[in-house]
Amino acid sequence: MTAPEDLIKSIVEPVLTQLRSGDLASIVFEGDVDEDPERYVNVYHDIGNRASRTIVDEVGDVTVTFWVHSVGRERWQAVWCSDLVTLALHKFRPTISGRTCFPMRHIGGQPIKKDDSVAPPRQFGVDMWELHTTLG
Repeated sequence: MTAPEDLIKSIVEPVLTQLRSGDLASIVFEGDVDEDPERYVNVYHDIGNRASRTIVDEVGDVTVTFWVHSVGRERWQAVWCSDLVTLALHKFRPTISGRTCFPMRHIGGQPIKKDDSVAPPRQFGVDMWELHTTLG
């Protein structure tokens, strides 16, 4: 049986790899932003919603939700990041050993707005994406 943290890691890593495969390659972060880029994408995820499918409680269905922050010094930089995230994740279906993945779904978001609490101020928007996997 796969340890829970290994299972979630095996689901999250292909999504991060997909985001880093194009024009966003050097500006995708997971949680901590170590630099001060003009525009960037910051990805957060939950620990997965799990459902057992067998009598011995082997985890069958797992759904992980991703909150993808598209950030820029200017509004259109944040829009650019968000557009590239959508191109990368819309219907993305990773290959994960021992699991069947459904295409990723955009499940919501918020409009781009200004954050004056940081210096210099940033424009950011958040999109929510979901990846559902099952055994098999």
